Amino acid sequence: MTEISHELDIYNPAEYFASLGVLTALGSQYPDANLRSHFVVARHRGERNTTFIVQGEAVLCIGDVANQLATATVVEDKMANVWKNPKGNPKLISPVILKTDKWEIVLDWWLDELRWESNELKFWGGNSTPLEMLRSFIKLGADFAEVGGTLFGFDARTIRDSLTVGYSKKDTGEKAGLYPLTELLCAIGLQRFRPRNQTYYAWMNPIPLSITHAAATQQILGLQQLRYQFEIMKISQGAKQAVSQTEEFAAASAGK
Repeated sequence: MTEISHELDIYNPAEYFASLGVLTALGSQYPDANLRSHFVVARHRGERNTTFIVQGEAVLCIGDVANQLATATVVEDKMANVWKNPKGNPKLISPVILKTDKWEIVLDWWLDELRWESNELKFWGGNSTPLEMLRSFIKLGADFAEVGGTLFGFDARTIRDSLTVGYSKKDTGEKAGLYPLTELLCAIGLQRFRPRNQTYYAWMNPIPLSITHAAATQQILGLQQLRYQFEIMKISQGAKQAVSQTEEFAAASAGK
């Protein structure tokens, strides 16, 4: 049995979904490892207020996931219905297939259930595409980068709204920064753990991978959970940002 862990800010949606991106990658690489995971939440605001722990019957390593993504390839998924939609430009919202040397995944969480058009989770605007963004994040590597560029919009650390930041980075010529590995893992985590009604959950009891998909999106009776909600803020023409708002115990987990 191997145990791995990493620290995150549970109030930042991107870091939460990036943690689940790691879990998704490990589950894809080790389907028979009987993975179990849980969160240890310190209940305070700050960069490192939560630890995400994964256990399994395999040699688990977060570094291996990062290394696999460093050489991953991304191509458009031409099988999606969006290519048959005569409205708009399908390239702007086309699903993609992300492939590493150990596993692959189709990403289309920004589309509706029919993969026909975008849903409320498409935060980016302009002419940027998921394909271009993901390829850029892979190329940039793991470290923080002051390079600008379009983001998926879930990372509270990279908000670009001038009222929130206090000034316009565009006016000052300052390049907005991003965390490419977080963006990449967040995109993977969102595929299997898409939030409902702008809400996500942290579970405190170790549970198997098969239950985590439900535990991340709804209350489960008998399971200790914390519920988090985020607001969708419009930051520019066509672009939006997820901003964390509240935390509370899930009623079902509290035995009420």
